[in-house]
Amino acid sequence: MTKSMYNDMNVAGIGTFEGGIYDKVRIDGVAFVNGDIQCERLSCNGTGKLKGIVTAKSIDVNGMASFGSHVHGQQTKVCGRATIDGELIGERLEVEGSVSVSSQCEFRTIDVRGRLSVDHDLRTEQFHTKGSFRVRNQLSAGLVHVNLNGKCEAREMRAQKIEVVLGNFKKHSLLGAMFKTFGQEPILEAALIEGESIKLEHTNASLVRGQKVMIGPGCQIRRVEYSTDIYIDPTSIVHECVQV
Repeated sequence: MTKSMYNDMNVAGIGTFEGGIYDKVRIDGVAFVNGDIQCERLSCNGTGKLKGIVTAKSIDVNGMASFGSHVHGQQTKVCGRATIDGELIGERLEVEGSVSVSSQCEFRTIDVRGRLSVDHDLRTEQFHTKGSFRVRNQLSAGLVHVNLNGKCEAREMRAQKIEVVLGNFKKHSLLGAMFKTFGQEPILEAALIEGESIKLEHTNASLVRGQKVMIGPGCQIRRVEYSTDIYIDPTSIVHECVQV
C-alpha cells in the first residue's frame, strides 16, 4: 500500500503497510507497518507489528501490539498486550493488560491495574497501581500510591508522598487470582525509597529515607533515616533506625 496522508488505515485481514500521516488507524486483523506513523487515533484489536515511531493523540490496545521504536501517545490505554522497543511518553497511561517498555516511560499520570515493566526510568506526577510493576532503574513521582495485589519492584523510588498498602483480595478477587496464579505474592522490593511522607506495608528495602516515616506490618528494612517522625510496627523488622 502506498503512503497515505490524512486517510484512515483499516485492517481487517492480513497485510503489510507503509507508514505515513493518517487520521485513524484501526487494526482488527494482522498488520505489519513499515515506517513512522502519525495519527489522531490508533486502535489495535488484532495483532499489530509497527516498526517505526508512532505518534498519536489516542492509543488503544485491546489485542497484541509490538512497537519497534518510540511511542508518543497522549492518551494511551492497554487492555491487551503491548511491547515497546523504545520510549513510551504521553499525558495519561492506563494499563489493564500488560505493557513492557525497553527504554524510559514518562507520563503525567499512570494508572496500573495489570502489569507494567520498564527497563529504564519511569517518571510521572501521579502513579497509582492495584496491579504489579517492575522498574529496573528509578521511579520518580510527586505521588506514589501502591495497592499491593502482586509483586512490585523498583531499584529506586523517589516521590514527595509514598503510600504502599496491602491490597484486599476479596474486593479484587479476579485480580488477586491472576497474580496468585503466576505465584506473585503481594510485596514491594526496592533498594532505596525516598520521600517527604512515607507509609509502607509488606515492603523489603535496603534504605528508607524521609521526613515522616511509617513502617507498617510485613516489612523488612535494613536502614531507616528520618528527620521528624517515625513509627515502626512491632511485626516488622528494621535493622537500623537513625534520626538525621
